[in-house]
Amino acid sequence: MKETKVEIPEILIESELEKMLSQLKTDVENAKIDFKTYLIKSGKTEEQLHDEWKPSAEKKAKIQLTLNKIASKENLYPNKEELQKEVVHLLEHYKSADPERVKIYVETVLTNEKVMEFLENQK
Repeated sequence: MKETKVEIPEILIESELEKMLSQLKTDVENAKIDFKTYLIKSGKTEEQLHDEWKPSAEKKAKIQLTLNKIASKENLYPNKEELQKEVVHLLEHYKSADPERVKIYVETVLTNEKVMEFLENQK
């Protein structure tokens, strides 16, 4: 990743920050704590969290762009059957989830897995 030179669009960084914040909110709520209470006790605001997390979000966005490029170059994508199977499985467990967002998520995860397998086999 150090050798990868890529300009990361701000929208991708913001998307990563939104995912990170959403995950934190879910974790806090699962611990039966109100998110506003969590922020007060932590002495942080959402803006401060964004500022602290921005380097990590940039790194995650850079990694995803690199994985996408490898997937494209090597044609490493899930087939329709495995994609559909995983989408159905997730929607069974998360009934209120947006099916299109689930599909995008699953496709990204499965594609990343294929890229990782490809890279591991390059040794």
